[in-house]
Amino acid sequence: MAPKILVIDDDENTLWLVSTLLQHNDFEVIKSASATEGLDIARDQQPDLILLDVMMPDMDGWEVCRRLRETSAVRMRAAAASRSGELIKASSMRRASCGSR
Repeated sequence: MAPKILVIDDDENTLWLVSTLLQHNDFEVIKSASATEGLDIARDQQPDLILLDVMMPDMDGWEVCRRLRETSAVRMRAAAASRSGELIKASSMRRASCGSR
């Protein structure tokens, strides 16, 4: 059975691109265009991995991560990329909100 990945992003183009790349690499992909819906899906579907946008209009990704941490056993690692494509280290982000298990 293919690993199940939940992709949560309010940007339709990003959601499509990431989902398509994952599907072409034989992952089962679940998509959500909102943080609130993504939380519900994560609780119901129990994905193996969640790829989460940090900046969303209904709830930021840090809050989603904090809420998931309270109710889910999904392993989480924080990483982000700036608009220039530079990888930002987890230690420079809100590690306490979404730290690793």
